Amino acid sequence: MSLFGWFSRKPSQPKSRGPVEPSGLLNADATVPLAPGRKPAADSKPADHAANRKNERMERRELLYTVVRDAMVRAGVLSASYKFKVLSLDQRGRQFLVMMDLAREFGGETVRLSEIEALIAQTAKARYDILVSAVYWRINDHVAVGIPQKGVAPHGAALPAAP
Repeated sequence: MSLFGWFSRKPSQPKSRGPVEPSGLLNADATVPLAPGRKPAADSKPADHAANRKNERMERRELLYTVVRDAMVRAGVLSASYKFKVLSLDQRGRQFLVMMDLAREFGGETVRLSEIEALIAQTAKARYDILVSAVYWRINDHVAVGIPQKGVAPHGAALPAAP
């Protein structure tokens, strides 16, 4: 091929390339949708389904809150003497565990705590078909609101009286 052939020659039809090995980078044309402006319906269904699962889980959590509160009232524990959290163990919200922070005055009797645990689990299963797999108890002095700690004087008692 001469030097003049490069300038005078018209480009022929492009040669078909053999199988091209992937370079690891995506082709820009591969990311462009075939029908612009059209969203597939399959993408919206999982999002809707996930939102429904979350709503169902939140509703069941609220139902379990009422079960725990009712059980504590039936056991004679004041609401100011405990705090609790409820954790979902599955995506649908059918299985939970309960974590209870209890004031020291109510935590001495482990038999009573196991009775409360059984009451929570049985009531949740009977009323709402919710499985409570475990109730964890923690004795905590900071749970009770308005109960003074032993050995701590009130603010006004530490000041000497003015003459």
